[in-house]
Amino acid sequence: MQIVSATHAKQNFAAILDQSQREPVRIQRHERDIAVLVSAAEYESIRQMRAQELIRLSDEMGAMPSLRHDR
Repeated sequence: MQIVSATHAKQNFAAILDQSQREPVRIQRHERDIAVLVSAAEYESIRQMRAQELIRLSDEMGAMPSLRHDR
């Protein structure tokens, strides 16, 4: 993962966008992480994985009678 300063990202935005299509780009300000730029495809993949995990956990919780709230 490439790490760049916020100033560098601002000054080289087009190149940073291109780089993010190949790998995530971590953006730092004052040596602290402030953002990670990823491709739209990578973002969608992450979003889908999180949604699937939420569904799995919801199903798991629904299968536990002692934790149900519909009494």
